[in-house]
Amino acid sequence: MSGDLQFVDQRDKKLKRFRHMGVYGSVIQPHRSMTAFHLVPSSLLSMIAIPFILILFLLLGLPHVMHLWQVFFSYAFDLMGIESDINVYTIKILPYYYLNIPSCGMEAEWPTITDFSRVGITITVIFIISFIFSESFTPLIYFLRVVCLVQLTAFVYFKFEPVPFSYNLSEYN
Repeated sequence: MSGDLQFVDQRDKKLKRFRHMGVYGSVIQPHRSMTAFHLVPSSLLSMIAIPFILILFLLLGLPHVMHLWQVFFSYAFDLMGIESDINVYTIKILPYYYLNIPSCGMEAEWPTITDFSRVGITITVIFIISFIFSESFTPLIYFLRVVCLVQLTAFVYFKFEPVPFSYNLSEYN
C-alpha cells in the first residue's frame, strides 16, 4: 500500500512540474485571470467612488445635453421649414434637481398608402442589399437587417391598428 502512495506522490510532483512547462522546457507564467485578487482599502474605495463620480457627471451633464437637444430641434425645424413648437417638460428627479426635457410639439399623422409604399420599397431594397455584402461586413449586415425588422414591426402595427393615434403628441408626457 505504501508503494502506491509513493507512486501517486511521484506522479503528482511530475504533473505539477509539467503544468508550468512549455515547449522545449520553457516556463509558462500563469495567466492574469488565474492570479488572486487582493482586496485592499484603495480598491474598495475605487469600487465605491467610481460609480458615484460617474453618476455625478451624469447628473451635472444631463441639463446641458437637454439644452443641446432643444437647440438641435429649433435648428432642424428652421432648416426644414416646419412650423412647430418645442415643448419643454420639467421632471423632478431629486428633491432639488429638475430636468427640462424638450420634445416636438407637432401632431402625428396616420401614414398614407403612399408612405407605406415608399417605405416598403426602401426597406425591401435595403434588405436585399444586405445579402449582397461579403462576410467581412457582417456587423453592417446585421445592422441593416435590424433596421428592416424594426420597420416591419411598424408596418404590422399600422396594419392592425384600426384607428389613428388616440392621443395628442403635445399633450403626451
